Amino acid sequence: MTSCRFLLVLACAAAARLGAQAPVSKPRVAVLDFDYATVHSYVTDLFGNDVDIGKGIADMLVTNLVRDGHYSVIERKQLDRILQEQNFQQSGRADPTSAVKLAKLLGVDAIIIGSITQFGRDDKKLGIGGGVRVGGIGIGGIGRKSAKAIVQIDARIVSTTTAEILAVATGHGESKRSGASLLGGVAVGGVAAGGGFDMSSSNFGSTIIGEATRLAVDSLTTEVVGGATRITPAKIEVHALVADVSGADIVVNAGTNAGIRVGAEYDVVRPGREIKDPATGRVLRRLTTAVGKLKITQADDESASGTLTGGPARVGDCVGACPANAAPGGGGGGGQEQSQAAPASPGGGALPALYTAPVTGAFTWGMYNFNGGEHFKYNVSQTEEGRTDNGSYTIDAQKQGAQLLLAIAGSLGSDSYSSTTAITPGQGIPMMQLAGLGPAAIVLFSPAMFGGLFMGHQWQLGTGWSQTHNGDSSSFKVESTCSYGGVQGLRGVLRKNDQVMMDMCVSPNVGLPLAETFNDDNGRKSFAWQLVEFHP
Repeated sequence: MTSCRFLLVLACAAAARLGAQAPVSKPRVAVLDFDYATVHSYVTDLFGNDVDIGKGIADMLVTNLVRDGHYSVIERKQLDRILQEQNFQQSGRADPTSAVKLAKLLGVDAIIIGSITQFGRDDKKLGIGGGVRVGGIGIGGIGRKSAKAIVQIDARIVSTTTAEILAVATGHGESKRSGASLLGGVAVGGVAAGGGFDMSSSNFGSTIIGEATRLAVDSLTTEVVGGATRITPAKIEVHALVADVSGADIVVNAGTNAGIRVGAEYDVVRPGREIKDPATGRVLRRLTTAVGKLKITQADDESASGTLTGGPARVGDCVGACPANAAPGGGGGGGQEQSQAAPASPGGGALPALYTAPVTGAFTWGMYNFNGGEHFKYNVSQTEEGRTDNGSYTIDAQKQGAQLLLAIAGSLGSDSYSSTTAITPGQGIPMMQLAGLGPAAIVLFSPAMFGGLFMGHQWQLGTGWSQTHNGDSSSFKVESTCSYGGVQGLRGVLRKNDQVMMDMCVSPNVGLPLAETFNDDNGRKSFAWQLVEFHP
């Protein structure tokens, strides 16, 4: 039971990762580093070298906007990656046209750009030829009268789609104190040319120029927040598939990275037959049947969930518009329809070519897509703290009206399990009922694990996806072909922080994995399934 409780908690955690609930859809924005060419000479005089105050002030603004909550702000790592890939030049920081190109790559509704127009003494005097430096920093101001610090920032909110300036904002800050040195001898030495330091630190904030910078960024934040209502979220055509169905609750195989927004409503349609040109074989159109409307209530980068009006929906139904390779009739069968499978011979003879032929091209795998009549037998093993238990499971799917009966019988070590469960097409076994089938069954049948991590993603040799969440990186890649029980498939590997968490083989025509190895986070437990018998 310890293993069962562990896996139930794990599966629930996986479901929770599908996305934190958000009551409203926020405009998604990116903040570019501010241009500081106008004050470049003042900065060099003050610090003794070229410090990128534009990046420092942009980071301070991002922190303020995240705390305020009116915007969804893209993270710095993703912005830096796109900037590097596009070889974005510093000279384009305040250029709306360049900003819009970046915004489209980042998938944001608007982008915030701007310039620092004043940064230094209120008398605007420079130091004396770079002045005297301590630790690489110009202390300046020798022999001069006391002065206050002033910082002025101008910003613009630019539309992603039209490059129109939706709103302007100004931040102004003036120190309450004055002195001969605006840095006051702050120990920020060793900053290389073009480099920067943490302008949000208390070390910098305690200086006269730091005080003025904080006041300017805070006043800028207020005006930028006031412009949030002028942003119309970009209308992005969504091409997604239903990955899991539980009554009216739907999980979709695409998230915010694909343009899906919390609070938005999308059509759900079922792909039907294709009409082809008899001369060329080119698809002229695909017929679809309306299923209902899906309102998104939760979303993360890679998946989303919501409530369906209408229905019932099936795994493989299209959300928004159908991807190019959506299988006719729903059910995520990739480019080959399950209904084409010839019945197996009574004696369990050779499998039809649909299952034995090598998998070619991309497909979308949908778990629990049974026709009725399938038989599976797996060899299973569990390893925990150096001890390995072996066993086997058989699963038989039979039609019963509009439902399917799954008869499951298995053993693992000295324990045995059996159950008969009625499910609707595309539905997983209820979580609490899984506990009675043993820990190995929880791994195989968990809809939270597969629905949140795999189902609906494209499977094609050499392709995959990656993401970072709360400091943890995860990636999935289709690495090779595979074959179990005479069925051909593709092998995909899920890694978390470069550690293999799941290694699995799936076929576009089979409603359960052909093989699977699952490892827990600390490496103390692992479960393995391998298909040894299959009859369609």
